[in-house]
Amino acid sequence: MASLFVYRNKLHIEYNKAGHKVRENLALIPNERNWELGRSKRKEIEALYETKNENSLLRKLILKELETSELTLYSAIEKYQNHLSNSSIEHQNMFINAMNKFSKVVEPERRIDKIRSSDITSYLRLLKATVSNATQRTNYTYIKMFFTYLFKEDILDKSPCRNVPGPREIEKEIIVFSDDLLLKILEETKHLDYKLYILFVFLSLTGMRVIDALNLTSDNFVMKESYIKLNVSKTKLFRTFPIYEELRIFIEEEMKPLLSLTKNQKLFEGFTRGSIGQRFRRMKKRFDIPNNYTITLKTFRKTLATRMLNAGVRVEFVSKLLHHKKLATTMKYYALPEIVSIQAEIENSSIQILPKMIQE
Repeated sequence: MASLFVYRNKLHIEYNKAGHKVRENLALIPNERNWELGRSKRKEIEALYETKNENSLLRKLILKELETSELTLYSAIEKYQNHLSNSSIEHQNMFINAMNKFSKVVEPERRIDKIRSSDITSYLRLLKATVSNATQRTNYTYIKMFFTYLFKEDILDKSPCRNVPGPREIEKEIIVFSDDLLLKILEETKHLDYKLYILFVFLSLTGMRVIDALNLTSDNFVMKESYIKLNVSKTKLFRTFPIYEELRIFIEEEMKPLLSLTKNQKLFEGFTRGSIGQRFRRMKKRFDIPNNYTITLKTFRKTLATRMLNAGVRVEFVSKLLHHKKLATTMKYYALPEIVSIQAEIENSSIQILPKMIQE
C-alpha cells in the first residue's frame, strides 16, 4: 500500500508503480487540510497503480470513495438533472426550484458526502418560513428523490433525509371566490389582456389545473360529441371533460378564434404557469388581497367544485370532473358544502335538544 509521510516539512507519498518504487513530493505543507488532500491522493494512487485486478472489490471501493470525495452538491445536481432529462419540463423545473432553495442552506461547492441530516432540518425550517405547506411537502419530496437517487447509484452510503420526517399536511379552510371578487378579477383581466381573460373564464368553468389548460390545442375539443380530451399532468392519465351547456356557449362565443388554430398549436401559447401566477399576484396586490397562499390560481378549481356541490351535484361526479384518483381527495378539499345539507336536515327534523322548561 502507498505511504504518506513528511520529509523536509513537505508531504511526500511513496508507492509501487509497475514493479518500481516511486517517491513523489506533493509540495504541501503538513496541516489539517493538506493531510486530507494527501490522503485523497494516496487513495487515488492505490486505486490506479497498486490494485492490479480492475474488478476487485477493493479497487471498486476506492474508486467509489474517490468519486464521492470529489463530487460537490453542484456536480451532483447536474448529474441528477441529466437523469431527469427525459422527464417533463414541469418535473425538471420543480426539481430546480427545490434545489434553488436548498442551495441557500448548503453551499453548492460542498462535498455531497458532507451533507448531514442537520442541513435537511435547516432546509425544512427555511421552507416553513417562506412557502406554503403544500410547497414545503413538494420541495421535500424532490430533495428526498435526489438523495435516494445518489444512494441507489452508490454515490452515497446513506441519504441525509432518512431520519428526517417531512412536513405534515395541514388542513386549511377552503377559500373560494366570492361573486364580487371573481367578477372584479375577470373584468380587470378582460380590460388588460383578453386572452388571459378567456383563460381565467375557462378555468372558472372547468376547474382544470393551469398546466393542463396551457397544454390544450384545438384537437382536444370534440365539439360534436361534447367533450374535451386531455392528458392530466399530475396523474399522467388520459381523461375527458364534459362540455356542459354554459361551457359550450362560452367556447362557441369566445374561443372560436383559438379553436381555428392548427392542431399542433397550443391555444394559450405564450403563457406559462409561472408568468400567469406572477400576473395573478400583481392583480391581488392591486385589489389589496393579502399576498399569502389563501387565494391562488387553484382557487378557480376550488370555487367550481364548491359551487357544484352547493348546487347538488353528487360528490362522486365532482370527483370525476376534477380527475381525482380518490373520492377522499374531493371530500377532503371540496366537500365543505355538506355542512349546509346537515343544517337543513336538522332544521327540517322535529328534534328538540333542550327541555321546554329550560327554554322558557
